Amino acid sequence: MDANFSRPTLDPQLRVCSTRRKFKVASPVGFTDVLKGKASCADAIVQLAQPGLSLMLAGRMSRTAADLISTRASAVLAKLCLDFDLVIVDAPPVLTASEAQELAGVADGVLLLTKAAETGAKQVSDAMSALSRARANVVGLVLNQVKSNEVADSRASYHLDATESFMLPQLNA
Repeated sequence: MDANFSRPTLDPQLRVCSTRRKFKVASPVGFTDVLKGKASCADAIVQLAQPGLSLMLAGRMSRTAADLISTRASAVLAKLCLDFDLVIVDAPPVLTASEAQELAGVADGVLLLTKAAETGAKQVSDAMSALSRARANVVGLVLNQVKSNEVADSRASYHLDATESFMLPQLNA
């Protein structure tokens, strides 16, 4: 990977900020402060120990997260895209947080993450429908936390019933 390749991870999980604990970082400002115009993107970016990797925490909790995102997120993401090679947004679950759908609508692409043995086909289908309504460009679906013994078992499968199916958009090569 190019050492000059820079990418921030943006944590807009405005109700519960777990990224702060995962990366063991603190910042007095974050995404909500930028959305409210109380801080610049540069003020909210935390440089991590790994070269080229930065982080913008969620900021102060907000009950109006979806409203803030719907009015300002597009401009904030556009600014970040000018300053960084790749912007990754770690959004909350699509079905439980309206801000996830708002963000999906302004992102270049969405990768839907699911948990094996926990996320049901109906939830995946409902999430895809919600993303479709948000006009999100879904580029893929990831099945996380698959046990290695399940992968080795040729009988293991994860599928949608025909009545609950959905189509991923075709990607232009």
